[in-house]
Amino acid sequence: MDKIIQAGLSIQPSTRYIAYGTAGFRTLASDLPMIFFRTGLVALLRAYETQKFIGIMVTASHNPIHDNGLKIVDSNGEMLPISWEKFTEEVANTKDLAGTLSERWPSDINGTVLIGADNRPSSSSLVDCIKVAVAAAGGIVHDFGVVTTPEFHYLVYKSNLSGNFENTDVYIDYLRSKASALFNNFPGGERYERTLDLDCAGGVGMNVMQILNYPWINLYNLDPAYLNTHCGAEYAHKDRKLPRSMPIGNKCASFDGDADRLVYYYGKEDLEVLGGERLTVLYAAALNKLMTQEGVQGKITVVTTGYSNSASINYLKDQGINCVIVPTGVKYLHEEAHKHEISIYFESNGHGTMLHHSAKLEEFKAQNAENVANFLALANRTVGDAAADLFLAEASLRIMDWSLNDWLNVYQDIPNLMVAVRTPMKDVIKNSWDQMEILEPVDFARNVGEIISKYAEAKARTLIRPSGTEPIVRIYVEAVSLELCKQIIEEISKLL
Repeated sequence: MDKIIQAGLSIQPSTRYIAYGTAGFRTLASDLPMIFFRTGLVALLRAYETQKFIGIMVTASHNPIHDNGLKIVDSNGEMLPISWEKFTEEVANTKDLAGTLSERWPSDINGTVLIGADNRPSSSSLVDCIKVAVAAAGGIVHDFGVVTTPEFHYLVYKSNLSGNFENTDVYIDYLRSKASALFNNFPGGERYERTLDLDCAGGVGMNVMQILNYPWINLYNLDPAYLNTHCGAEYAHKDRKLPRSMPIGNKCASFDGDADRLVYYYGKEDLEVLGGERLTVLYAAALNKLMTQEGVQGKITVVTTGYSNSASINYLKDQGINCVIVPTGVKYLHEEAHKHEISIYFESNGHGTMLHHSAKLEEFKAQNAENVANFLALANRTVGDAAADLFLAEASLRIMDWSLNDWLNVYQDIPNLMVAVRTPMKDVIKNSWDQMEILEPVDFARNVGEIISKYAEAKARTLIRPSGTEPIVRIYVEAVSLELCKQIIEEISKLL
């Protein structure tokens, strides 16, 4: 431990508490050197206790270029258990590092930490902070270099399966083989739009797309100096504006900076964005069609949250697809998705994936359902993957022979609105597990129910939940018009 403490003296100390959230640590890059140093120690301890390779991905995703961050990737390529996330936050912020680690730190510690990073200018020096910590503790580091977040998750998963450090070619080969098989079998009909303009947001996703080099995909926003600057999936989804440099009139899509989110839109100034809910519907429709064509059966389950537009849920149910509602957050979505033989989940921002049970995939292979098997195998089973999701979306549009407009018109979203209300009631409102109902205060729940009942014929629905980090309550409302949504929100806000 003395050697670790000594090595830490060379690292810039933290000046404030930094929380480990859903996306890991994420803030100004200049505040992170000591956080990275100490997270390296946690990852090594996790590697020792599990006797597996543990990963650290260095990225701040869709954040501005001056930010950075990291998250620990567990041996299965997925997120850490919650207890380890809490421990990571404790170690990163403690004033007594030796004391905090003493109960768990073995004298004979060993293990291997895998590292990947995006293309931010601060990433290299922050990676060095991890390396200093692991070396001082006597561990081993294997650095994959500049990679996308989903690429890194996949490499951690595959490296643990084989017991060796996999080459990045393994990821590229997986995408190319599965995607090309589907593209060759489904060239698309008259409705399918055969070219795509892709906004790479100045991020690492462009490296993957340049290597794969599909001639019908035109790449834009390739300069890392303008990472996430008026471009990227977050910008398109939230601002509803055409990302810079993107041409007018064409079918377009955007990655975010670390290539784990995907959204689609037509190139025009005011965007109609096809995000997570639309991708869910597209995949489900295409997979259903493939299973029918190849004469096989499988139960598709869509895992979603209360924020999904009711129109998408109603459409899916009409297609015979099971829908399960879970609390907001990718951890809940991914955990529930694992329980079903075939599952699709997405957040509205375009982050999500499709999972399957290995036995079901083998069953399809045994039944010679080649296209169904390739479709399922193309999804990155560890995490949302913008490249894999893009190829699944394009394969799906070919299978359905849909244009972007056809996809958009499958159903019409019910008008909706969400506002944040600052209120002391934030600490007393309790929701059901899936967050769909208010349990406490009872009077408040009853009054909200009466308001919604008044507008039942107007398809009114609400989801009200307190923020976990801010003194606010978020109110989400659906109704037949935006004006009515505003009116309902006003009435509910008065109760707060």
